[in-house]
Amino acid sequence: MAVRIRAMEGENTFQYMAGMNAIASNWPQIVKPGENIIFHQGADKGSFCCNVYQSNRNFCCYVYEANRGIVYTDEVFYSEDLEGMKFPKIYIMDKQSFDEIAEQNGAYSCIELG
Repeated sequence: MAVRIRAMEGENTFQYMAGMNAIASNWPQIVKPGENIIFHQGADKGSFCCNVYQSNRNFCCYVYEANRGIVYTDEVFYSEDLEGMKFPKIYIMDKQSFDEIAEQNGAYSCIELG
């Protein structure tokens, strides 16, 4: 997955940019006026949807079909040679609960899905 970042001018830092990655198979969808477009239909239809959070600290994303939140953090490392690299911590929970975990990691979601 490609990760978008924004370099902060005049600073030695960057931000992970928020967004939604939606990949779907070739399934038809008829949307009548006033109806919402359904962006994620589920893995059984070949669909995949990931919400990437805005953050200047840790990379956070939520995968809807698997009810998994992922935080790449440098809190845990496997050897002294890898200190400072970010490794994934995986959470199995609904998006609303993961939003709180992401906020604790300096990230917030710009996307609300009902």
